[in-house]
This record gives sequence, C-alpha cells and structure tokens, in this order.
Amino acid sequence: MKYDNLARSLAVMEDELKRADERVKNAESRVAVIEDELHAIGENQKQLEISEEKARRREEKYQDQIKQINIRLKQAEARSEYAEMNISKLHLRIDELEDEIIREKLKINAVSGQLDDTFNEMLNKY
Repeated sequence: MKYDNLARSLAVMEDELKRADERVKNAESRVAVIEDELHAIGENQKQLEISEEKARRREEKYQDQIKQINIRLKQAEARSEYAEMNISKLHLRIDELEDEIIREKLKINAVSGQLDDTFNEMLNKY
C-alpha cells in the first residue's frame, strides 16, 4: 500500500514534471518570438532614426533655400522699385522734351512766317 502510494505520487510528480517541461518549452518559444520581435523593433527604430535624420537635413536644406529665395525676392523688389522710379523720371523728361519740341515748332513756324513775309516784301519791292 505504501508502495502504491509512492508509485502514484511518483506518477503524479512525473506528470507534473512533463507539464512543467512543456510550459517551460512554451515559455522559451514565446521568449524567442518576443526576442525576434524586439530585434525587429530595434531595427525598425534604427531605420526610423536614420529617416528622421535625413528628413531633418532636408528640412534644414529647404529652410536655407527659402532664406536664399527671400533674399533674392527682396533684391528683385528693390530693383523693381528703382526701375519704376527711373521710369517715372524718364516720363517726366519725355514730357519736358515734348513741351520743348512744341515750343521750338512754334518758334520755327513764327520764323518761317516772318521769312515768308520778308520774301514777299522783297518780291513786291523788286
């Protein structure tokens, strides 16, 4: 009877050992899967950090380009303003020259009229 109890206890313990071994194997396989996933996550994180660094460099490059374009825009606006001012001055000068041409034409017409009168007088006298 004692032997039967010990044999049963031994059988129960062996069954528990088998179940414990299977739980250990399952746990070890889950640990291996989790370690693989953790390694993959680590690799993904490295790739994301590299991508982030590249994106940061591109952003800095674009910001520099924007600054350069803004500088060129301000320079172009200044040149445009200067050109508009020169155009205004040229228009004023053109207006002055046109007025002067009209005055000179009037003088020429007056002198021409006087010459005509003088020639007519000369022709009438001789």
